Amino acid sequence: MPPPSRVGEHFIHSLPDTGGLPEETSTSFTGSFARNTGEEEFRVYLPFPHYRDTKLVDRLCRIDVPLAFGCRDEKHPGPEAVGSILCVIAIPIGRHWTRIYDGRIRPMLARLVNHIEGEAIAYHYHQPLTHADGSTTRLIFISDHDHSFVSLQPERIRRGLQLAFELLATSEFSARSPVPQLTLQHHFKDDRYTVLDVQSPRR
Repeated sequence: MPPPSRVGEHFIHSLPDTGGLPEETSTSFTGSFARNTGEEEFRVYLPFPHYRDTKLVDRLCRIDVPLAFGCRDEKHPGPEAVGSILCVIAIPIGRHWTRIYDGRIRPMLARLVNHIEGEAIAYHYHQPLTHADGSTTRLIFISDHDHSFVSLQPERIRRGLQLAFELLATSEFSARSPVPQLTLQHHFKDDRYTVLDVQSPRR
């Protein structure tokens, strides 16, 4: 591993492990990571040029949440800056999912989201789900760009999780191979998440 360099009071170094990253063909989740802990619970990916903002990096590292962050490079960037928040903790699909979300994820997500209010970056949220057979579904929450802080409030994410679990439990999906990726989109006017895309299992 190459020697680290300083950003404020925190270190940046290359992380070889990119397990759990969402598969988005138009986006590259690469680059150096800064971290405020030995083992992160969330990864925050900043778009260009924000990941070069050392003041922003340092401020994020001071959040009382175990996190790491890196670069989110769009192959065809648009005019709107979009970042990604990836939860490292996978939620098991089943009746005990609320214990993991409410007990571990929700408190940290609330602290993290409260620190992005007023930023010029809109964030999408990525939550891995695990099936009984060990396979994973990547659940992506697309926030309303102008109201990202509202879209990512933990209670709204919780309702989106409930929607995803209800969908995955239907006969259409439960009887076949697990869905690799499920994308929900938040509608600010109606204040609800709806299904935007369901990726078909690979054959």
